[in-house]
Amino acid sequence: MPKFQNITIRGILFDWNGTLVNDLLPAYRGWMACFHLLGLKEISLLEFRRTYALPWQSFYRRHGADASTIRRHRKELSVIYRRYQRNIRLSPGAKRLIRQLHARDIRLGILSDDPRTEIVRRLKRWGLRHAFTFIGTSERYPPKPSPAGVRAFLRSAKRKPGEVLFVGDLPDDISAGRSAGVATVAYLKGWRPAAMLKKAKPGYAIQQLKEIFRLVQRNQKV
Repeated sequence: MPKFQNITIRGILFDWNGTLVNDLLPAYRGWMACFHLLGLKEISLLEFRRTYALPWQSFYRRHGADASTIRRHRKELSVIYRRYQRNIRLSPGAKRLIRQLHARDIRLGILSDDPRTEIVRRLKRWGLRHAFTFIGTSERYPPKPSPAGVRAFLRSAKRKPGEVLFVGDLPDDISAGRSAGVATVAYLKGWRPAAMLKKAKPGYAIQQLKEIFRLVQRNQKV
């Protein structure tokens, strides 16, 4: 993985849930409503943060749902979860950061398990759709920790691994970035507890998204 002091940052790929969008509590409430539908025992917010992992089907199975039940209720689960996601907001500092990076001609992308149409709709509502040249979802690419989506961003942005950061809030994000050869940034205010995320050994860890622009200023050749 490239060392930060040795790279010129020309592309940044962001995770969506818990990174660009501040949706931990709505997501938790939505998941617990889905647990109720499946007849699963509710878990605490801390347990949710500790155990959530992709793909989402495996999270249900980990907590006792069988595959056939998940398939049978798939549409209902999606409707319930999206209901709780209606009023999510950007993470603090995200809009300003995106505008700053776009102004510097840094290629920006998103890699998420959420439907692409939902992400695009929200970006348009927030006036940020134009800033992103790549939006990859598990509708097209294997979910993280597979590096497939990260590599797709590299091809789309025409950037080398050593020129790109991947910013995320789950160990799977860090693993995907590392496997693709890009520098990784852990956002410690997302879904996963900070101590657990640090164990994934990201290249850098941040408490606030604005710290990313400082990395760019420090490393980008102007």
